[in-house]
Amino acid sequence: AAAPKAPAPGEDPNCREVVAGPEVVQLGLKFNGKPPCTELEITNVTPGSWAASVNLQAGDFIIEVNGEDTEQLQEDRFKQHMKGRPLRLYIDPVDEVPPPAPVAKAAAPPPAPAPAPAKAAAAPPPRTDVDPNCREVVAAEGVAALGLKFDGTPPCSELEITSVAPGSWGASVNLQVGDFIVEVNGQDVQTLTEETLKTMLKARPVRLYIDPVDEEPPVPAAPKAVAPKAQSPTPKPGEDPNCREVVAPVGTGPLGMKFSGTPPCGELEITGVTEGSWAASQGLQVGDFIIEVNGVSMQELTPDTMKGMLKDRPVRLYIDPVDEPPPSAAAPAAPAAAPAKASQPASAPAPPPAAPPPSQPKDNNNNTNNNNNNNKTKTQ
Repeated sequence: AAAPKAPAPGEDPNCREVVAGPEVVQLGLKFNGKPPCTELEITNVTPGSWAASVNLQAGDFIIEVNGEDTEQLQEDRFKQHMKGRPLRLYIDPVDEVPPPAPVAKAAAPPPAPAPAPAKAAAAPPPRTDVDPNCREVVAAEGVAALGLKFDGTPPCSELEITSVAPGSWGASVNLQVGDFIVEVNGQDVQTLTEETLKTMLKARPVRLYIDPVDEEPPVPAAPKAVAPKAQSPTPKPGEDPNCREVVAPVGTGPLGMKFSGTPPCGELEITGVTEGSWAASQGLQVGDFIIEVNGVSMQELTPDTMKGMLKDRPVRLYIDPVDEPPPSAAAPAAPAAAPAKASQPASAPAPPPAAPPPSQPKDNNNNTNNNNNNNKTKTQ
């Protein structure tokens, strides 16, 4: 058997190799993602399985399979490796302080009290450039996986949370889909690199500064009774006369729609409307186009400006609706054909009266014959 691989320079010294021998039938683990990728995060370990017996846990990362880096593996080859035995997995473990670590902290009593007040005052006042409901959440030591997925890669203005696992740490601190991570450990995500972000999210404690999805309590929903459509500007020359403006007033939560495209552009096509949402209540539907937000043309907006506008309330959307002819337009075509059919039978009887005239020439012929006979008689 090959000797277990030792951590390479620059790797976590806790990295280790585990081997599933020929006797292992099922590994008993699930992971997120598929190669080629930098790493595969283990999301579940079945109790009593081989994976549990070698102390793998949710939050660990698989970075090599049978000595091949996951960045260089193709999906088919990866599947063959995982079915084969023996199987060697090189693991970058979730960052958990080993039990002896607290002893080192106890050996230095003077610095130990200092972090406590800092954590108590850890939540900074809301920044002036973000939603005043922004807040900081902290994953303390002992938290394994954060239980959330997000869209985007730093450096970027923000990371949008796209999934929160039920029962996870993320769910316990009330994070939800649509929230944005704007800082990690006090550093703006615009200043981070992908590798720095990964290191921070695996370390504990980790502090996330959250710009929450705009959701107001349902009580202020009464302003929806005001008919904003009456304020709709008249369509501009050359526009569809059915263009209209809809307004999400103060107190409106998520708009409840998805769209395709990114400004600056001519228009954003609505691709999804959530049933029961504000968008549905305004009669918006798939195929409609957003051409202005708060009176600003989509061609003049940037992605960040548009995000800010859509999260603010009130927000005004100028809509070019999907072209749908009214259902009654096609109906009148059917009756038009009926009168034409009724007029045809009247012309059929006309031909018979024309038959009698041919009998008259017969009489003339007879007269001619009679005259000829008379002439013959006279000649004789």
